[in-house]
Amino acid sequence: MGFNIAGAVFNKNFENHVEELSNILKIELEFVEIVDFESASENWKDENIFDVYFCETGTIVFGESNRFVDEIFVPDCKVLSFEMSEVTMAFWFNYTENGKLIRSFMEVEGNRLTDEGEPLPSEDPEDGSESIWNQIGVVLGKSFHEIDLEEKAHRYIVKGSNLEYEYDLSEEEIKSVISSVNLTNKNISGSQNRKASTEKKWWEFWK
Repeated sequence: MGFNIAGAVFNKNFENHVEELSNILKIELEFVEIVDFESASENWKDENIFDVYFCETGTIVFGESNRFVDEIFVPDCKVLSFEMSEVTMAFWFNYTENGKLIRSFMEVEGNRLTDEGEPLPSEDPEDGSESIWNQIGVVLGKSFHEIDLEEKAHRYIVKGSNLEYEYDLSEEEIKSVISSVNLTNKNISGSQNRKASTEKKWWEFWK
């Protein structure tokens, strides 16, 4: 059958910076539950669902295909946005570094319809699918195919989308996960506030 997926890969872990990730994607993400990587990377995703896999060296966002056919520009970050349909043999590949386009192509049934920038070392000139898989590994810092299907990913919906989402977790499990996420964010915020307070006193000391 082949993969029919779309998404974006960043060489930065956004697990504690979901608001920043929302701004990059130009949507407001609302956490709903934890899913496994197999579910996160499944084909044909609803336009209002985003599954996000975080690892030590990067982040993968999976979403509806049309959201990732364009370039994503992020300062101080490497980003691959892609769409892959191994059924129709159609591939979109956009790679940026530090807010600048490095490489872009669109390939359908082996024909390059657009081609911009110099080919990357990871590319297979005869296989758009393989080029995407390889570059995902380069940006993420680990091969897509080496990720355990049981590893955890975070599922988000677009806030305000009125999506009637069916949870795989019980109500109590959902509350527990959300509470844990909120506590983590609170601890991070508190730590940042303490740091800011300390820096202010230090600054005043030198006045």
